[in-house]
Amino acid sequence: MDQQDYQSLLGWYRSNSVNLNPSLELRNDPVTQLSFFATWDLPKDSVAIEVPTEICLTPQTSKEAILSTFPEESRFDTLDLSPHDWVVFYLYLTKVLDEVVVKLCLQDDPSHPLRKHSLYVRSIPKVILTPLHYRFSELQLLRGTPLFGATVERLSKTRASFENVSFHLEAHLLNDQGHLSTVRDPLTLGLLQSLNLLGETVGPRRDRGSTDGYDFSTSPSLEIWRWAESAYGSRAFPPRLIGLPEDQVSSDPSEAILVGPVLIPALDTFNHARGKPVTWSYQPGEDSPSTRKPRKPKGSVVLTLHHPTPKGEQVFNNYGAKSNEEFLGSYGFVLKEGLDDALTLKLATEDGDGTVEGSDWGRSHYWRKDSIKAPDGLLKEIRQRLNSSAHQDRQEEEEGRGLEPDSSSSEKRELKSLYEEANVYETLEVLLLNKRKAFRKSEAAGSDHVPVASGAVVERHVSDEEGRRTEVRDPEAPVREEVRSMITVYRQGQATILDNAVSWVRSQLESIADRLDELEGSQEE
Repeated sequence: MDQQDYQSLLGWYRSNSVNLNPSLELRNDPVTQLSFFATWDLPKDSVAIEVPTEICLTPQTSKEAILSTFPEESRFDTLDLSPHDWVVFYLYLTKVLDEVVVKLCLQDDPSHPLRKHSLYVRSIPKVILTPLHYRFSELQLLRGTPLFGATVERLSKTRASFENVSFHLEAHLLNDQGHLSTVRDPLTLGLLQSLNLLGETVGPRRDRGSTDGYDFSTSPSLEIWRWAESAYGSRAFPPRLIGLPEDQVSSDPSEAILVGPVLIPALDTFNHARGKPVTWSYQPGEDSPSTRKPRKPKGSVVLTLHHPTPKGEQVFNNYGAKSNEEFLGSYGFVLKEGLDDALTLKLATEDGDGTVEGSDWGRSHYWRKDSIKAPDGLLKEIRQRLNSSAHQDRQEEEEGRGLEPDSSSSEKRELKSLYEEANVYETLEVLLLNKRKAFRKSEAAGSDHVPVASGAVVERHVSDEEGRRTEVRDPEAPVREEVRSMITVYRQGQATILDNAVSWVRSQLESIADRLDELEGSQEE
């Protein structure tokens, strides 16, 4: 964005009653891009910004804007989308329409349902480096980490959501001859023409970019949809922050609203800094909570800074204690220190992923970087599994050592308890060693897959029988240095936790072995 864009955005803030601290100004930071800076010293407990809830984007307002954009024959009211995808769809359409207005030099109409947030959407970075937008070679560097599987799943889900919308558009806004339905509004007509040219209404795709069973093929419009997905995921706030419920509160369809995370323009421009104390608060408007409907709450969101900010420095928000895995996967950045990093561990069973109906077995456990021991839930699950019927042979073996459960000897009871704990930590050690081995192997394999040629093409373009274009993420495209650097920080954090976890488990086993030697030696005497 240039200076004129900054002024336009600030003008949009003012016209929508956003109350911005007069000390703040917008600048383009080389690292964090569009950011707020202090033009004079901001003392502790300063209010940075107050945003009226009326301009916030919710799943409900996104759906209403889309329904009011297209003619009745579009039947968007029957479109089966999640609350999440209604916001993504709104961002997608707004971005495409914004480009249409500029390219076709159309006369703008600020009252158009998809133009209300055009300046806001334009302020969102064009490139958001979440794994959803990685090149094929970059994705290989995530192998062996939870982010690889999560990214593949997101690629699949975003494709499914996009194609759901695409098929609906094709079915209800195109006639049999392939011409657009009668649309009188010039902006909407331009939007539909652009979507058609982008190849948005596509038929079933073939595995043109499939590798190891994963489909990495894409298209220009699918990439815009995924941009909207990343924009929403990296900037969303909980709905309670604007006075909306977290869950559906009405069983009456006429009163029901779409519930989900919300976008709060201007507030989401503040970047994250760990350890900077702030408060997000909702200030209700004049309508009392008992009389106003939750569908369109009136009030404002306030960001208060509980830390001083010197003149000339960037003014930061605090997104909370998040690991680099979450930051990289959802926001597209990492913190070098990684102080809130965590290792995800999950016990599997022979018949699947480890989940057992009616129990907590198979859930994910998080070993935090700053933790001095294993997660209690993980140790509890291992103990429960070892004590199950599947491990009676272990109990029989211990009984054969003279460790009968009804033994009255306190030493024998302690021996039995120590053997049980040794089994727990041995099981955990095997889990960690296997994970570390796979992690190291994937790191080496990922490096082998990374091309070093500087002139490689990022996408290859292929067309189906009907001439529709598909882009395939080229395996020969080189890794961008920024992506490599972030993945390196993430993997180093995971490796550190793994090494520390293995060392801790072995120290526990050594302590148990020392105590067993003492007890068994005393029995021999």
